[in-house]
Amino acid sequence: MMKRLMIMARAAIIGAALCLIPSCASDEAAQEILPRSISLSEDEIVLEVGQTYLLTAAITPSTVSDKTVKWSSSNTAKVTVDENGTVTAVSKGTAYVVAETCNAIKSSCLVKVTQTDPGSDPVPDPEPDPTPDPDPTPDPDPTPDPTPDPDPDPTPEPGQPGGNVENFVENDITIPTVRTKKVSIIGDSISTFKDWLDNTSVIEGKESTAYYPKSDCDVTSVNKTWWYQLIYNKMKTGCFEKNISGGNTTVVQNTTGDASQYWYGWDFGTRLQRLGLGNPDIVLIYGGTNDYGHVQWGDCSEKLIDGVDMTVDQFPSSSDTRLVQLLETADAATTVSAADALDGTTFCSAYVRLIQMIRVRHPHAKIVCVIGDYLNYGQGDAIKKIVAHHDENHVRAVDILGEFGFKANTVITKYDAPHPDAAGMKRIADFIYASVGSWLDE
Repeated sequence: MMKRLMIMARAAIIGAALCLIPSCASDEAAQEILPRSISLSEDEIVLEVGQTYLLTAAITPSTVSDKTVKWSSSNTAKVTVDENGTVTAVSKGTAYVVAETCNAIKSSCLVKVTQTDPGSDPVPDPEPDPTPDPDPTPDPDPTPDPTPDPDPDPTPEPGQPGGNVENFVENDITIPTVRTKKVSIIGDSISTFKDWLDNTSVIEGKESTAYYPKSDCDVTSVNKTWWYQLIYNKMKTGCFEKNISGGNTTVVQNTTGDASQYWYGWDFGTRLQRLGLGNPDIVLIYGGTNDYGHVQWGDCSEKLIDGVDMTVDQFPSSSDTRLVQLLETADAATTVSAADALDGTTFCSAYVRLIQMIRVRHPHAKIVCVIGDYLNYGQGDAIKKIVAHHDENHVRAVDILGEFGFKANTVITKYDAPHPDAAGMKRIADFIYASVGSWLDE
């Protein structure tokens, strides 16, 4: 029996590379480092019954606290795997071998098991013809045996040469959850966590640091942040792609205020231009808190929209025409350079610009605009109007402010306003998923 081993090496790497930034508090205790991704040495192999193959798993970052890998098979009657990743082909069929990290991030390899047909053994040579009788008298016009029609070409077994590999997977196979839907985040300090931000977060010598973790705050590990919980605890197949959030950053392009501040010039659009979002399927925008806050205490005077203060409690209907103009201008900016050149000096123009910048770079990505409880109601109205302009298959809003009210500290509990504690983070993740989870999982 000839044994075959066909390996198609297509490593499915999930997640992003480790990012290193300085600690935001010198007295912080060492934090647990959780895995961000796991990948296997192969994602599809074909084995003969009885063959074995060693799969290896790679976890990032390399400095994780717990490198344990749990191995399992979706169908042990077909394929087994031991604690070291050694796969054994048991019987003809298919199964997924799954490797799982300590925090439930998974990667899988499809194993196809074939079996050579016993009837395909070589046919022995026939015995030689006996010596014929001398001068035999031939039968008169013998009627020849009818030549049988040749058997039609047999349909090749799935997985064999010429077979339909797509149909090899059996109907009863249990396909494991493999996290492939990449999620990127752009926000302010509420969305930060040390070592999970882009490691090039320095523009013109101004470094944007992480707010979390704090030594006296119960958001002690990244899996307690709202975005990590949404991606890994709520979404069915979500995985982390990139986080370009930064403390004190704004949606609007700063033109007033203290230019020496590290957040000045670090607006969301500039971050997107300089840092990028990776290759996301979903982009989460959680910002605007500092646009309102800087006007209140940061000596900034940026406007909500031309001629309208950031502090208004309702978006004025008199500005609807101007907002429509901004949206139509953005719609016409169909290239990266054109989108980047859009005005961003008011909150509305900057938010319109940000969405268009994302859409021209990642036209198939879904965009979620989170309206937090520390935004002003005028900002909330503006974001909802901007989102309503777009196709709901591409852009949707999650209105925490409208649901729970301004400074909803008793509902979304805080460590230090406006920064949620662990319970507040969970409430945010729960509400976002309840609002748009089925759409994100599509």
